[in-house]
Amino acid sequence: VGFELKVATQIQKSVGQLQTGTLEYTGSGELVPAYRDYVAAMRSHGWAGAADDIQGQKAVGTLRKDNRTCALEFTSVNGQIRIVIKVALTK
Repeated sequence: VGFELKVATQIQKSVGQLQTGTLEYTGSGELVPAYRDYVAAMRSHGWAGAADDIQGQKAVGTLRKDNRTCALEFTSVNGQIRIVIKVALTK
């Protein structure tokens, strides 16, 4: 499953790591496996899962690492998946 970056807004990096910003991707495939694969990849890079909610054609979740929070939203319409990833500093 391949995804293409469509929009990147308010990106701030420090030492090569995304500190804050929003990334939007689109691609095709199965929603739940794509979501689970993404979360597994993030965990392999040290992010910890805080919450998941998968219902119908939408999957949302939250991951945490260091002083950052990553909010995920995957939605699917007719096999087309839209992914919104928002990284913010934890308050």
